[in-house]
Amino acid sequence: MHVVFVQDNGINESLALTDVSACVKAAGHTTALLLEREERDLRQAIARENPDLILITSAILAHRWTLRMVERVRRWFPETPRVLAGSHPTLYPDILGFDGVEMIIVGEAERSLVALVDALAGKTPFEQVPGLHFKRGKSIHRNPLGPLVSDLDALPLPDRDLYFDRYPFTGRFPWKKFTSGRGCVHNCSFCYQPTYRAMTRGHGPYLRRKSPERVVREVNAVAARHRVTNVHFSDDLFVTNAAWVRDFAEIYPRRVGIPFSLNTSAELVTEEAVRLLAGAGCRAIAMGVETSDEKLRRSILAKEVSTDAIRKAARLIRDHGIKLVTFNMVGAPGETPADVLETIRFNAELGTDLPRVSICFPLPGTPIAKEPLAGREGTRPDVYELPDLEDARFDEVFFASAKPHEAELINLFHLFTLGVSHPRLIPLIRRLARLPKGRLYALSSVHRMLEERSVYGLSLREGLDYFWHVGTPDRRTTNFVSLV
Repeated sequence: MHVVFVQDNGINESLALTDVSACVKAAGHTTALLLEREERDLRQAIARENPDLILITSAILAHRWTLRMVERVRRWFPETPRVLAGSHPTLYPDILGFDGVEMIIVGEAERSLVALVDALAGKTPFEQVPGLHFKRGKSIHRNPLGPLVSDLDALPLPDRDLYFDRYPFTGRFPWKKFTSGRGCVHNCSFCYQPTYRAMTRGHGPYLRRKSPERVVREVNAVAARHRVTNVHFSDDLFVTNAAWVRDFAEIYPRRVGIPFSLNTSAELVTEEAVRLLAGAGCRAIAMGVETSDEKLRRSILAKEVSTDAIRKAARLIRDHGIKLVTFNMVGAPGETPADVLETIRFNAELGTDLPRVSICFPLPGTPIAKEPLAGREGTRPDVYELPDLEDARFDEVFFASAKPHEAELINLFHLFTLGVSHPRLIPLIRRLARLPKGRLYALSSVHRMLEERSVYGLSLREGLDYFWHVGTPDRRTTNFVSLV
């Protein structure tokens, strides 16, 4: 059996999809990936593959692209089975009610897709495919979730050549991401982790780690065939276990030796962990700040991290010569432009080398969506009424904050990194924020690109080569490292 994956853009390279592809191949089947943005004639490309099953990746904030692609594939290849998988069908399984959507996979897809291929081959009934929701006539069948993959080391090595072989620009880009585990311990109100963790309760441990030995094998397998100058561990929390960090810090510099970066949380940053990571070659550590207002951070964003813990973690990171990357959020319910300016000042005080900033976008289903509308009239739309990243820039669908502040908050989103790197400009930024919204988009994009280069050591040529293919970073969708 031959499975073809269809995805929108290389900027959404899915590590979960490479895991799924490896499992399908290990079961004796074949796979191929097609990126719509890279194919001159997607229909011909799919036809040449002659698939037995087409899997369309479906991420949060890309549902309209998904439904358009479903309709195209149904029209082109009406006899070929198709299935959706990813964060959107997992968290919004009612997408199965749309015309043309005949099957979805809910949850992690490694075992489910292998079982679905077996079902299509007549080996097992569809009712035995874990997490599969499917239509049969006018009825919809919803199979229960199967167990989570508890032993990540038991999975075959990810099929990274799924991307690299067909689309060489992904292999040329020397900043490559990996994972060291799955799951998160936090309950942040703006994130789907609490919802997904509740869905999978009783199906095995949610927070799982690969062994350091396995992580090293994955990195070396890619580095043996492709240029890798920067390794990024994109899982939510890299630092969760002191003994694991000790083992990793012992073998990684000896067996790999490539500079790396990671994500963690301020309360998990200890003197020992930072010292070990610095010695192992850590270039940058990213952690969530979100806002300088601790009350807002705790009560609205449900991020139980104190401002003192953030200050302490930032100091430890910088004292050990590691670059500090922070995650920040603009436009939480009740936040004002003055609050955002304070968060800019706070990042400057921390010595943040790269402040990443997003707009608080309370999609239905996340805890924060239950917060008051902060002055907005009406009710929040259903998720299917929202535009997605193929239709508009993210700031054009912003609706989280009160109308009187919307334009200023969007402008402060664009000016955020400039204010952190040049705090003397904050008085000017306060005035620029009063301009009509959208005027500062180009300035923001250029400045953020330059900041990324300085932290991760990428050349201008490497960056331009990559973004020539993928376009603006605003097309990056919301995804999970465990969901395709």
